[in-house]
Amino acid sequence: MTYDVLQRLAGVSPAEINTDVAKDIYSQSFINKSEEFLSSSAQLDPDEKFRSWQRDVGNSWEFLPSNRDYYYDTLEKIHPGGKSGARNMILDTLTESLKMKTTFQEREWELKKQARNLPSSGTEFGNQVWSLVNRELTSTKTLLDLQAMERARASQAINLTHGLVGQSFTDLDPDVSIEAHVDDYLKGHRNNYGKEISVDKGRFIVPKDGEALPLFTIPEGTDEDVEQVLIDNIDLRPIIKNKISTDYAISQSKRLVEDGDTLSALFAKIHTGEVPNQFKNNIIIDYAYDKKDGAKITLDAINEGISKKNYHSTDDLLDDYKMQVVDIKSKIKRRIAYDT
Repeated sequence: MTYDVLQRLAGVSPAEINTDVAKDIYSQSFINKSEEFLSSSAQLDPDEKFRSWQRDVGNSWEFLPSNRDYYYDTLEKIHPGGKSGARNMILDTLTESLKMKTTFQEREWELKKQARNLPSSGTEFGNQVWSLVNRELTSTKTLLDLQAMERARASQAINLTHGLVGQSFTDLDPDVSIEAHVDDYLKGHRNNYGKEISVDKGRFIVPKDGEALPLFTIPEGTDEDVEQVLIDNIDLRPIIKNKISTDYAISQSKRLVEDGDTLSALFAKIHTGEVPNQFKNNIIIDYAYDKKDGAKITLDAINEGISKKNYHSTDDLLDDYKMQVVDIKSKIKRRIAYDT
């Protein structure tokens, strides 16, 4: 078909021939086909007329802005059930097509596909249909968003778990609570440091501006998304705490060993003159505390100290012995009272 023919069909000048005119002509062709059918089938039974129109015209209809309203107006005129029958048929078809979709994503795609073929908004029936569509779209979009969020949360938790594999935090400061260490690590993770988080001098640090910066010195961001921070605490905090708790226990054990070694070294020096007198009894108490023969160790330590001193008289010796025993007994009583 030449442009001249298109011009005559459309009744326009050559300057008006463009894609919009072509679309209008194409759109009008469906209307023309429908009008021809309706003209030739005027005498048919209403049910037969409707079925034939659906088969020969409606099923091949391509919806375009300029023929959309004609389609629905015609459908309402020729449907055996009248306007309400036609509208119920459209709504039922739309509802059934959505029911056949098993996932939220498929429902959204189906709604978007159907939207092209639905009556124009602003008309009585259009408003009714689009009320349903918008309600379904909103519901489906909400569910899709929730689904996407849950999958993102799961992925985030999995990535964090994998990222913690092979990490060692056994040098954490046992004098700092587990919760404080967890807060620090979570802050570093939230700021995308990941594998760059390490332990130095008992605290979590990250590299920043060429320096090793302890995470507890970095202030919390005031522009943090509240929902994301809440999700981090719900999903990620337990994973981090589980990992840190294991290594924290090792840190505590290491500290106890170190403290025990230090205490043993001090106990071995209490009678060498290197340990000031005011600390000796506390060292004896600490060293004997968890020993099965703690009482004997305590008395032996006192006796050894006395044996290394020179006294002017037996009374001086007894006074010194008594003073040490009373001091140790008093210190132990205070500790017991404090513990209870």
